[in-house]
Amino acid sequence: MRVSTSVAAAVVSVVALSAAAPIPARQAPAGTTKTAAARSAKLACNGATEPGKPIRVSPAINAKLKYTTVSGSVPLNHCTSPDGSHRHLRSARLDFRLTGQASCTRVRDVRSVGVITWYGKKNHGGTPIGRSHLQTPAHAARFSPGQALPALKITSGPLAGSTVKAGALGNAAHLNCGSRGISSLAGAFWAYAR
Repeated sequence: MRVSTSVAAAVVSVVALSAAAPIPARQAPAGTTKTAAARSAKLACNGATEPGKPIRVSPAINAKLKYTTVSGSVPLNHCTSPDGSHRHLRSARLDFRLTGQASCTRVRDVRSVGVITWYGKKNHGGTPIGRSHLQTPAHAARFSPGQALPALKITSGPLAGSTVKAGALGNAAHLNCGSRGISSLAGAFWAYAR
């Protein structure tokens, strides 16, 4: 997946958006994806990093623009299909790796690879029922961490052709980026596909 991103979410941008003061690693509150866009989505999910398994940033993002890598695995639970088209997708796991230039105020030249593994049961129960690959459009290769994350495109597997939006919940860690830097990110996330 070529990106200009955070997580994903899905994520250089997520990290640049969040991080030094991470919210507790817990499930995103129910209803947090209930924006107008999410209500008309093919699929909407909430998730959170697992305890002791934050998204990794190396070297840490700080005030200086430099090449960095962001990688991790984020479980997505409580998946629902507001438009009814993908009720069989109940949970997922997003595995990703992003590389690019990042600082507390800029992100550019981002490339990434990412796979979503889908499950037909809650909390990743049972056998995987599909895998999707993600790609970030070239126009999204530059953005400010203060902006919304760029949309990702599902290029194969379930939801192929859909656009995915994702972000972090309740994390103002980017406010401390210049003084503390960002070396990891733990907390809650949301995502929806249209």
